[in-house]
Amino acid sequence: MVPKYRTSVDIAATRETIWSILTDASAYADWNPTLSQVRGNFELGESVVFVPADGGGRGFKVKVVELEPESRLVCRGGMPFRLFTGSRTFQLGEAGDLVRFEMFEEFSGPLARLVSATMPDQQPAFDAFATALRDASELATKPRARRRRR
Repeated sequence: MVPKYRTSVDIAATRETIWSILTDASAYADWNPTLSQVRGNFELGESVVFVPADGGGRGFKVKVVELEPESRLVCRGGMPFRLFTGSRTFQLGEAGDLVRFEMFEEFSGPLARLVSATMPDQQPAFDAFATALRDASELATKPRARRRRR
């Protein structure tokens, strides 16, 4: 069976705030413990390189294949001839007064079982990503303490 990874978290912040953090590639290392760097721009048709914090500096390149601002972002990458494809989806939805962030990844292609069998379990990294996005978004939402003038 080919693994599928999924995580979600409810966030007390606006969609705009969450989306701006999620799509600011240059700031990922500031808030996300699972990635040491993200290179590129989250724009439709553009390539983005994710460099895992524990990946020894090696990154994986994906292409932004769907983009609905403040709603849905899908990145896809893999091997030539679609022998192996990974699709990661980031989604914002409703959760009462909160915003629900969901992230999931699916693998496909003739080599999907073989390639995914060589990968470590990604669920802890998915959960850490969601928690870090929640924390960064909620921190950005808190009003800044006013400094008193002397």
